[in-house]
Amino acid sequence: MTPGKGQNPSDDNSEFEHRLPRFTTDGIEDATLPGQFRKITDRPASGPLAINQTIDRYRVVEYVARGGLSHVYRAIDNEGEEYALKIGAQYGGGTHLDRALDESDKPNPHRVNPIEYPANVYRVTPTGISCELVQAPEIDLFIREEARILASYSYLGLPDFHEVIEHKGRPVIVSEFLRGSTLRQRMVMDERQNRMPDLEVLVDLAETLRYAQDEGLDYHGDLKPENLILYSDRTVALIDPAVSISKYSAFVTTPHYNPLLTRASHTDVMSLGIIMYEWYTKILPFDNVPYRFAGNPVFGETDRLYLSDFLSHHPPQDVNAKIPRPIAAIITKALTHPDYTIEQMHSDLDNFLHR
Repeated sequence: MTPGKGQNPSDDNSEFEHRLPRFTTDGIEDATLPGQFRKITDRPASGPLAINQTIDRYRVVEYVARGGLSHVYRAIDNEGEEYALKIGAQYGGGTHLDRALDESDKPNPHRVNPIEYPANVYRVTPTGISCELVQAPEIDLFIREEARILASYSYLGLPDFHEVIEHKGRPVIVSEFLRGSTLRQRMVMDERQNRMPDLEVLVDLAETLRYAQDEGLDYHGDLKPENLILYSDRTVALIDPAVSISKYSAFVTTPHYNPLLTRASHTDVMSLGIIMYEWYTKILPFDNVPYRFAGNPVFGETDRLYLSDFLSHHPPQDVNAKIPRPIAAIITKALTHPDYTIEQMHSDLDNFLHR
């Protein structure tokens, strides 16, 4: 495949390195970044958009998804073209969201699907890590940073960026509407029909990530089945790249697929390994985050032994004996070898596919 379109979640956001803008009813004033995000409540946040509501020149026609920090809608412009509109929620952080009772429920702006894993916001500092509940002003910063990434890297497998518009003072990303199913939906169908994973999809995903890294997108940072769109030709598009506000303050990721909370090229390798493990075994390899090491380097033999114990998951072939040994070896390397690159992973998958 020739990978689609896209750009890079750089951590070098110097304008946010030490200060975040504080929104008030009178406008914007600067405020020094505190030890944790401010719980800003002096400006009421707008709620979800309404079906048939017109925003700028876009008419909202369908509610698509509720993520950890945002809502996504399908909209049609004055010329009949389809677009995706993404607006921040009033508050966000996956651990704070209500869940629907059944996976078959329609997308709901107030609840997330019970089988999906919404992203969290983390702050990593030299003294520790915290999972944050954030509100509209902070979420809007993440939305604007995502718009910058899409505008810069949409040719690398991400949706085509169109523009950012304003709705009641809040940014709304307008981008290509991708018609396809998520990998999560595909995994559910495969489990129900007792099908093995589609290796061509995995090869295409690894190729897309390799190409993106070659072109300057160091990492997607939030790879998970919900953020992968599958087309009928078995190619893959990436959505919702991880965004950050300064290297040492806050960033968005999903701990189930990035348990070490890293932001580096190997992040996507480990995430893809976890996706493969889950697709083949129907379970996740890790249950939590090793907060002792999350986002920080590992030093000394004791640290390495502790981390090794965390990474001692059930071998995938012990959970599903039908997994080919070369695939199990690829998964194990992705989960436990920090020097295993996406280029090597793509080569190993492609060689197995064309063996």
